[in-house]
Amino acid sequence: MASSERSFDPNFPILNSIVSAALGSGALTIVFTTPQIINLSQTSKLPLPTENIHIFQKHGMQIFKRAIATQTVNKVIHFGGVRLLKQSFDLLPGGGLGQYNLNVAYGLISVPVQAWAYNSLNADVFQYFGQSKPTEGSFSTQAKEFFMKKIRPGFGWTFLRDSNSVGGGLILGPIITAKYISSNSNGNPSRLERLFGGFIAGCICGFGTQMFHNAALTAGRAAELGENIGNLEAMRRLWNQIGVKAIYQGYPYRVAVIAGMSALLNVCEPFK
Repeated sequence: MASSERSFDPNFPILNSIVSAALGSGALTIVFTTPQIINLSQTSKLPLPTENIHIFQKHGMQIFKRAIATQTVNKVIHFGGVRLLKQSFDLLPGGGLGQYNLNVAYGLISVPVQAWAYNSLNADVFQYFGQSKPTEGSFSTQAKEFFMKKIRPGFGWTFLRDSNSVGGGLILGPIITAKYISSNSNGNPSRLERLFGGFIAGCICGFGTQMFHNAALTAGRAAELGENIGNLEAMRRLWNQIGVKAIYQGYPYRVAVIAGMSALLNVCEPFK
């Protein structure tokens, strides 16, 4: 009953919650992932410029304008798909995996959709700096190129990254809120309390999945430069290039993205 009432709440309809979360998450992805992409490129044959890349600087602002529409549409599709798949899992005998239906659904949808998000941002950054050319040719050629550059690179690491980062934050956030933050004894924490609980959960889960994220970005960068490498090769190359830093390089930016998205999704609750 609570889920049904939530879906038709005239004050905060589900479409509004999905679009609000999508816009905020898209912006967070661009602002905090662009520096990661540029930092990881420094060990490649074509390192990108590191000056003026933050959001209030020249290159950062232009990349944001270039990428925000794609990232927002991506997140609308992503969150809507997660909601539908999670509801399907809930209808399975025995309720599927119970409370884990959400983060498994999040990870499965993320394999194509979040891979598209990060690899599209990779493309936007490299194209902005003139190091990647737009796809040309027939529709089938462009579709194949889209799959090879935007979906396939690092898809295994994408699942592990997203099911346990934002997906993990969706499970852990309400637990942290209920146990450590909310003072409401009736089990209905305020939006501000859900925000803080989701943020803390996102910090924990974001840091714990940083290595998977770096491996996925390494695969995406290789694809943009014309190489199609597998999941194991992406991880091997990452470790060969930066060693133990693979576990944590870029974590301040990544944790900001995951903590922000986890906070937004715990507040907006688009999956209920």
